[in-house]
Amino acid sequence: MELVIYKVEYTQEIVELFNKTVHKINKKNYNRKQIRAWAPKKYDLTFWENKFLNSNTIVVMDNDKIVGFTNFENNGYIDCFYAHYQYQGKHIGSMMLEYITNYLISIDVDVIYAHVSISAKGFYLKNYFVIVRENNVVIDEVKLNNFIMKKNIKSYSSYTGG
Repeated sequence: MELVIYKVEYTQEIVELFNKTVHKINKKNYNRKQIRAWAPKKYDLTFWENKFLNSNTIVVMDNDKIVGFTNFENNGYIDCFYAHYQYQGKHIGSMMLEYITNYLISIDVDVIYAHVSISAKGFYLKNYFVIVRENNVVIDEVKLNNFIMKKNIKSYSSYTGG
C-alpha cells in the first residue's frame, strides 16, 4: 500500500468509500437517521473536490484501489480520516496518522486535533490522543455525538507509531 497526494479524478471513489464505510462501520454506534444525515446517498462532487483541493489530502492506494483517505489543515485539524470498511485493521489509519504527524511536525505544529466519532474513538485513544470533551454535531436537524480529541506532538522528533 502506498500514500499518494489527492487528484481530482479520485473524488468519486473517495466519496463512495466514505459513504460505504460510514454506513457499514458506524451502524453499531449511530442509528439509521444519524448515518443518513452524516453520509447521504446523494452527494455533491464539487463540494468534495473543493474540500480536498483546499486542504492537505492524502489517499492510500492498494494497487489501483483507494482504501483510505484523510484531509487535514496546516493548523493540525484532521477533517476526514477513513479507511475502507473492508480494510479496517490493516494499518491504513496508522499510515495516514504517521504522515499527518510528520508533516505537521515539519511545519512546527504542536497539536493534532479532530472531531472523532464514537466508532473511531478507540483508534485515537490507542494512538495517544486524549478526549478534550464530548461534542454534539447537528446535520440536517439530526444530532450526532462525537468527541473532540487532541494529541500533543511537540515533543516528537519524528512520529514513533505511538
